Amino acid sequence: MIRKDVLVTEVTVSNNYDSVELCCVDLKFGDDYLRVIVYYRPPYYTFTDEQYLDLSLQCLSSLLTNTTSPIILMGDFNFPKVDWTHYSAPENPLYNKFMTFVNENGLSQFVLQPTRQDNILDLVFTNASNLISDLQVDYTFSTSDHQLVKFSVNAGDSEVIATNNQDDGLLYYDFACADYDAMATYLSNVDWFYEFSFVFNVDEYWHIFVYHLNVAIESYVPVKRKRISLSNNKKRSYPKSIRHMLNRKNVYWKRWRMTNDPRHNQAYKAYSAKCKEAIKDYYRNLEIKLVQSDNLGRFYRYVNGKMSGRKLIPPIKNAAGNLITDNVSRANIFNEYFASVFTRDDNNLPQFTKRVDSTVKCCDVCFTPAKVLKVLQGLKSKNSHGPDGFPNILLKRLSTALCHPLAFVFQASFRSHVLPASWLHAIVIPVFKKGPTSSTSNYRPISLTCVCCRVMERIINQELLSYLYQHGLISKCQHGFLHKRSTCTNLLESVYDWSIALNNKLTTDIVYIDFQKAFDTVSHQKLLNKLEGYGICGDLLAWLTAFLSNRTQVVSINGYTSDTVSITSGVPQGSVLGPTLFLLFINDIDEIFCGTNVCMKLFADDAKLYSSFDNFPCDLQSVCDKLKIWADKWQMRIAFNKCTVQRISNRDNLITCNPGYSIGGHVLLQTNETRDLGVIIDNKLKFNSYVSTVVHKAHMRANVILRTFVTRDPDVLVQAFITYVRPILEYCTPVWSPYTVCNINKIESCQRWFTKRIKGLFGLDYTHRLAHLGLETLQIRRIKYDLQLCFKIINGDISLHCNMFDLSNLTHTRGHKYKLYKHQSNVNAHKYFFCNRVCDIWNMLPEYVVDAPSSDSFKRRLNSIDLSQFVVLP
Repeated sequence: MIRKDVLVTEVTVSNNYDSVELCCVDLKFGDDYLRVIVYYRPPYYTFTDEQYLDLSLQCLSSLLTNTTSPIILMGDFNFPKVDWTHYSAPENPLYNKFMTFVNENGLSQFVLQPTRQDNILDLVFTNASNLISDLQVDYTFSTSDHQLVKFSVNAGDSEVIATNNQDDGLLYYDFACADYDAMATYLSNVDWFYEFSFVFNVDEYWHIFVYHLNVAIESYVPVKRKRISLSNNKKRSYPKSIRHMLNRKNVYWKRWRMTNDPRHNQAYKAYSAKCKEAIKDYYRNLEIKLVQSDNLGRFYRYVNGKMSGRKLIPPIKNAAGNLITDNVSRANIFNEYFASVFTRDDNNLPQFTKRVDSTVKCCDVCFTPAKVLKVLQGLKSKNSHGPDGFPNILLKRLSTALCHPLAFVFQASFRSHVLPASWLHAIVIPVFKKGPTSSTSNYRPISLTCVCCRVMERIINQELLSYLYQHGLISKCQHGFLHKRSTCTNLLESVYDWSIALNNKLTTDIVYIDFQKAFDTVSHQKLLNKLEGYGICGDLLAWLTAFLSNRTQVVSINGYTSDTVSITSGVPQGSVLGPTLFLLFINDIDEIFCGTNVCMKLFADDAKLYSSFDNFPCDLQSVCDKLKIWADKWQMRIAFNKCTVQRISNRDNLITCNPGYSIGGHVLLQTNETRDLGVIIDNKLKFNSYVSTVVHKAHMRANVILRTFVTRDPDVLVQAFITYVRPILEYCTPVWSPYTVCNINKIESCQRWFTKRIKGLFGLDYTHRLAHLGLETLQIRRIKYDLQLCFKIINGDISLHCNMFDLSNLTHTRGHKYKLYKHQSNVNAHKYFFCNRVCDIWNMLPEYVVDAPSSDSFKRRLNSIDLSQFVVLP
């Protein structure tokens, strides 16, 4: 049953594990390696269950740790009570040991449907999340009473390079190694006033600017060749010195094989060890630079390249269901799909009442070299570029030389209401999300637009937002892409309302609304109509009209592009103005719940409606009906199959009762928990599922770092942990920070496990390991983050649309003048929510800390306070 092109080697298991029922083999597909382990755990055994499990986990751990290849572990584990959606299990010694093994080895489990009766017994694990796809639980196999589990393994030659001739590779400019001083000198000597004086339109101004910048690039930026390869042949990525060493090593090998001389064998071994050390040094230096760069994208490209052979987009199915491998054909298939979601305007322009009087307007933006310079210097040093070929790093490094000509081009574009053609063009890169890899619907379009246009957009966006803030035109229920608003403020306001309702013995119904491809389906005519209603007029409105019109896009795959298609709707993806324009388009949606007891919270297009009640029905259904009318009027599509309703209550009989809400005749699916802006909300606000989920995800990423990083330097590994693991455990912690010892220990376990595996620290206890590495416990960090957020709210650095804190009126007690009143609580969800749990700690802070003049100063002063008395870790 083994294909001829697959090399199989059985892995010998120690005699100590003879009683463990498993089989292990190493597979080789071309240049890809894979370890496959099949395991069976009987429901009962001659040993006690715990002894057999201990022996099994020891054996499996040894097989996982003694290879650098990705692994697939599968079999019948007989653990029916694990929730594999959240990686949580009952508090039981067997389950605890098994889930600890899964987390600490960074394993993902893919079987989410019952495999025997109503239980998930047969499991498929891997430590490379993109290794397995298209998993299905099918009919029973032969005489077994278990369901058949089928899946695809993304290894070997499953990804075929297209028939396009690309043997010579692709040439590209290496902007990281450019001579920027020489480029700046050349550009500073260009007489831009003289150059621009002979032409009279924006396109010609832009062509002159592009010409001189390209002359500088061709003169002072080195050209390199990028080869496209699907193999894991690491020689291609090595520098020339190591490639020469590997070639010389090969010469030593051939000489020894020809002569069989022991001296030649010894010379080969000595030089082979030298090559191995040089390669290790290369990877150590690479990893140090990788961590210091603080670039999450580079980190994942590096790790994924070591974990799996998947580098390119696999064959894609066309409309007829045939697999297409040609690069250009695949790009066209993607472009057709991405364009299929565009909206055709129905020529019906709804009435939109003006939100400002005739004296209030926003019509002009001034582009000065100083403004342009500030934006250019604030760009991130990225190498990605749009249709013009100019990356961020180029414009940032040449900001002083380019700010004057760019300011001239921007002002000319704004006054004439014309944009250069390349500014209206986007290059779209398909990025895989989840599901079958052959389906275009499982890819997200990422648009690359011209950086120079984005610089101009940023200046316009700053003026536009300043105008909107000044006149209070942005809905208070909107939290997306706004200063002082975030996912955390959205969730804080929502969970605060829900916890108060629980405390008052009320039930809350929440309707989550999903708009289908919201950013791509905005009607341009309707959007411009709303912009006028907000007082946007004159040159600004005319420029925005040109900005939205005549846009085009292509899809790029492996350097090959599709045919060009016109963009007929939507705010421009990959632009700076796009999010702000969308906020204004959806801004009036809050009017549908005026005069009702329904609240709405928005984060861009993520909307939720909720209402709390005792025994009487709320207005939620009527608001849902109004929402459907609003969506139809403005041609916004609601994805009915993704809209859900959730009930939060202390009364179990009400939780199980179906609320029966509907939108447009579609009855909404009721759920017991919902992922709301990344945080799992359950029906009692306990957050147990979310804690288990983030702990597993953090363990996976920590395991990837230890398994793929060659360096054992503690500083590098700790920096990698801080950059790529800790943010998972600290996202929106004021909303869900745990109060039970069990959950606190779960979260701390990831940092405890990671620090134990750093070289030289194994024998130290957790407290001393943290002191040696200069780290704090995650619980202390959560307490400090609570206090910092409290400081920002009290001082107005964070905008909340609710009165979360009341200042205490007790003035005769010792302490500072900003003491908070702690509200009485009847349920844990309210008692341990942010606004209550922070009060005791905040009130005991010294006055010099609370009176800090800024958030940064408060943070520094807070670090001098001993908060260990508030730690509940055993």
